[in-house]
Amino acid sequence: MFFLCGYRKPRQWLTFALINIVSNLLLNEFLRTQTEQPHFRELVAICEIAVYLLELALAHMLLSQNIRHLAKTLLLTNATSFGLGLVLTRLFW
Repeated sequence: MFFLCGYRKPRQWLTFALINIVSNLLLNEFLRTQTEQPHFRELVAICEIAVYLLELALAHMLLSQNIRHLAKTLLLTNATSFGLGLVLTRLFW
């Protein structure tokens, strides 16, 4: 996906991958402890937005790329990842 968005250098892919892995591990660990919350879906949405903004800030700081292009790329990749997660959850959960 990043390649299609113009990020061709392996260092860029590694940076995106590390940011994504760390943010997903932290988010999933936090959400795992919150499943009994009455407004869990709203909490997931708020957390997803917070993670997106954190990933954007880190990617901008580490890659020194145009923030608008980074924002679009991360929005696309996060939406794709979220959608795939929903599909896989429905299929295998």
